[in-house]
Amino acid sequence: MLSKRSIVVLNLVKHSDKGVVVQCYSLEHGREAFYYRGGGKERQSFLKLHKLALLDCVVYTRKGSSMPTLKEVVSSHQLLQLRTNIYKGTIAMFMCELILRCIKEEEPNERLFALICSSVKILDIMESGTANFHLYFMVNLCMALGYTPNSLRTDANEQFYIPFGRFEEYSSALPGLWFSPAESNLLDKLLHCKVNEIDDIKCGRDLRLGFAKKMIQYISYHLGTEIEIKSLDVLHEVFG
Repeated sequence: MLSKRSIVVLNLVKHSDKGVVVQCYSLEHGREAFYYRGGGKERQSFLKLHKLALLDCVVYTRKGSSMPTLKEVVSSHQLLQLRTNIYKGTIAMFMCELILRCIKEEEPNERLFALICSSVKILDIMESGTANFHLYFMVNLCMALGYTPNSLRTDANEQFYIPFGRFEEYSSALPGLWFSPAESNLLDKLLHCKVNEIDDIKCGRDLRLGFAKKMIQYISYHLGTEIEIKSLDVLHEVFG
């Protein structure tokens, strides 16, 4: 049976000398995996497969087969910068790993798919603020997943408390579950800025790394399982 898919490529796993398993997020079914044979006449299509590639595909599902096959692959949006710019490519790697760790549902979520696609397009064309983009994406991903950090902050000294997902007066009873004052200030700014304003947010590499780790802790807490993003260290080095 043939069917159509709009997908975002998240990872490629070599399956044989001429084939790969394409892990992706689709508009129609959420998390999916497909087999793709990339040799011979399909060589040009194979080159379209890269992290965060936006593709329109034709999928063949054979009765009794454990994995559908990609038969036709067409780029729905050209992403030159993601493939040639080391900074944007590293952010793309981080975003893919974060999505893979956070999203397991095999069901459609139009809002989440739209967020991922729009974020990919923005990252590819943006000219400034790139170093902060992954932080902005993490905050917005939380919103799309349903555990939006409460943006209400009645006092500038309040810090963000992970279990309640809101800013509160600091308590030393559970020190490991709080964003630091600097991390809280950064979150406050990201919750109230637009994507074209993220270049105005000034933060050093250490704060950027610390904030990303706290956001991963926040996501892990509300997912109910600890996630590890190995590409975060690579991102930290590239933007060092």
